[in-house]
Amino acid sequence: MNVALINPNRFRNPPTIPVGLEYLAHAMRQAGHGVRLLDLCFVEDVGPAVDAFLAEQRPDVAMLSLRNVDSVINAADHFFLDEHRAIAERITAAGVPLIVGGAGVVAMPEPIRVYLGADTVIVGPGEGAAVELLAAMAAGKPLPPLADGFGVAIDAVAVPARAVDVDYAAYYAADGVAGVASSYGCPCRCAFCIEARTRLVARAPEAVAAEVRSLVEQGWARFHLCDAEMNVTYAHALALCQALVGSGASWITYMRHQPCDPVLAAAMRASGCTMATVTVNSATDAPADAAATVAMLKAEGIQVAVDLSCGLPGETPEQAKAMIDALDVARPGHVGVTTRYRIYPTTPLAERIRADAAEHRFATGDPEFVRPAAYCRFDPAEVRTWLEGREGFAIDTGEAVNYQRLNKGGRSQKPEGRSR
Repeated sequence: MNVALINPNRFRNPPTIPVGLEYLAHAMRQAGHGVRLLDLCFVEDVGPAVDAFLAEQRPDVAMLSLRNVDSVINAADHFFLDEHRAIAERITAAGVPLIVGGAGVVAMPEPIRVYLGADTVIVGPGEGAAVELLAAMAAGKPLPPLADGFGVAIDAVAVPARAVDVDYAAYYAADGVAGVASSYGCPCRCAFCIEARTRLVARAPEAVAAEVRSLVEQGWARFHLCDAEMNVTYAHALALCQALVGSGASWITYMRHQPCDPVLAAAMRASGCTMATVTVNSATDAPADAAATVAMLKAEGIQVAVDLSCGLPGETPEQAKAMIDALDVARPGHVGVTTRYRIYPTTPLAERIRADAAEHRFATGDPEFVRPAAYCRFDPAEVRTWLEGREGFAIDTGEAVNYQRLNKGGRSQKPEGRSR
């Protein structure tokens, strides 16, 4: 079949290489389909570009990838689905069946399908599910409204061809980096997270390392690990780091504060990890454990930022202040404090708000949580007073990502312990 892949994500601070579409393109070519990718990130006149692409390719099906529903932290500022719907309408008006996938879909699969007028949404990794959908179409079967990507096996040992359909030079010039995924999904229960309680699907670490080496050979040595959290499974995280040793890459990642120990921290450093953003929840996590992980990573010379979530259901100000105090002593390069949460309809936070009137009073915006809605338990102005005089601490307003913050001179982090 003739397949059109479209990246509608035009957010550029920093721009994000559409790795999911690259993985899809590889999987579909391996299955014998023809594929072309339209990347709209740096395109100013989107409508004509989409029309010209469809007219030239005349695809049997189009696949649109949604990275985000909106700008999340400042959700009221930018609801991306309106822009994406304009693109989707051009696709369907051309008579082309539309399949929608991407990381953002899991936030609310059916509302997104309806809002965009798509035939199908894929929830979870698309490599296996998309190939199955194309086979069904070729057999004359109708597309289902929803396809469960978590329930379809992926080729865990595949090594996707990279930098084939996307102009990496444009992204790197604009402070973007390549992404690489070693796993999909997350079994954790973070209240605000759309990936919470999704099935964990892992790729073989050796295949991920081979993919990274191919990027390095092409000149793209910096990358970001796209996993929800690299150490959701300790054994996989350690095996991944061991496989990456000697790849020549430098990489950055998100990780939970636990599990982590000196063995994993040393393996991260040996594999080329230069920066880690440690996610911490002051409502559920122990301050001593969070501080210990920061110290372990710093001891290996790894730059550390912390994404601190505070003000979630049931939390007290004393819990948040105790975590802030512990992190201030640990001295990561940056601590971004989140007190305002986009409520997505599939999350544990949404379930709690629906079930508890006492929590519902902290919610504002769309009562159905499809368009922007927010939960804010702690007054941000009060939280700012807790941060006064603490170097590197700030309320996170989404104006940058952590590698940009630290590269611009976050709090000085001298390696502790090991010499280099």
